[in-house]
Amino acid sequence: MGTPAEQGTYVGEGLALGVLRAGFSAVALDREAVESAFGEAWDAWPWRRSFPRVQADLDRERIWAIMHRSEGRLRSCFAYWVQAGPYFHARSRVGRTPAEHLGLLAGRSGVPVDAWDGLSRDVLRVLGEERLVRASSTSPSPWGAVLDL
Repeated sequence: MGTPAEQGTYVGEGLALGVLRAGFSAVALDREAVESAFGEAWDAWPWRRSFPRVQADLDRERIWAIMHRSEGRLRSCFAYWVQAGPYFHARSRVGRTPAEHLGLLAGRSGVPVDAWDGLSRDVLRVLGEERLVRASSTSPSPWGAVLDL
């Protein structure tokens, strides 16, 4: 499933787009909580074997590193993470909605949209509301209905 860098990019993008589609805009800059939540969700995710270079252990690329480097990745086609203040903010590239980008990522990665949404939803559930920032309620969501956690 692509190069190690592509594998990390796909997972970082899928997580960012899933977070946005779930109605959130950011996660707390809490390395231990993010790594733990991702690890729990990743271990249960049936598609993880498609990304052998991404793991929740020390000898493979970890989600914290993927998120931290994603803003500068030129190969990030659909979404990325930006560290600002006490949060990692999920961002969708300009030109399409997160739903459209996730459809394109599904085609490129071979992982269905609902699988990316499921991984993101599980990470968010484990993180808990206190470590999440909801997308602005003053502006309508450009990416459709909020997913239930």
